Amino acid sequence: MTFGDFGMKLMIRIYFPLCPVDGPLDPVPFSHAGSHGAVPRKCRECPNLFEGECGRDRDDYPIDSYRHLDHGPCPFPGPTDPLPFEIPAQPPPWKQPAKTVWVPRKCINCQYLKGLPIYDAVCTYESAIWGDCHRGLDWGDWRPPICSGCGVRMVLQKTDAHSAVCSLCDLLHRVNELPEEQRKSIRNLAKSGQWLTAIKEVQQILGVSFSEAGLVAEALTK
Repeated sequence: MTFGDFGMKLMIRIYFPLCPVDGPLDPVPFSHAGSHGAVPRKCRECPNLFEGECGRDRDDYPIDSYRHLDHGPCPFPGPTDPLPFEIPAQPPPWKQPAKTVWVPRKCINCQYLKGLPIYDAVCTYESAIWGDCHRGLDWGDWRPPICSGCGVRMVLQKTDAHSAVCSLCDLLHRVNELPEEQRKSIRNLAKSGQWLTAIKEVQQILGVSFSEAGLVAEALTK
């Protein structure tokens, strides 16, 4: 399995770690900024609900921190290891380029899998109930591998069978090889709340995506 592309990282970040909260999953009406639909009852009553998404780990990941809500398992069985799913370019007003994301294997040929602007890959099962608050995809028992470096974070990058290292450990290794002056500059920017400037500096130095640069800036403040 290759975890090196942004599409895989994106799908893992918005689904994992899984929600640890138990509770009823029946739909409860929810509206926000012109969007109308429903969210699971346990989410509607949860303080982590934010604009129709979940902020369950936003304290640990202030950048790119929101997750899909937990709708529970879908009624259609099948394997859930990841497969690539192509989302075509979106015309105006979205103007989004074509992209590849990863979805559970059982979803790839499902009639309810849709690629939508902003939302990327979503499940439209029972769309009349959930409305604009689309169901998340059901990953079943599949879980991303755990980093052999920190033993905590999920592996989001290309690995081999003998060395599964999470993207943050890999990036921090590269950061530690930078001159101290550069590391200090990024750290001071992030600690002073100048996140965008810090992220752009990391991007320029390491040539990584915005989300990856955000992870580095976060880690340097801890």
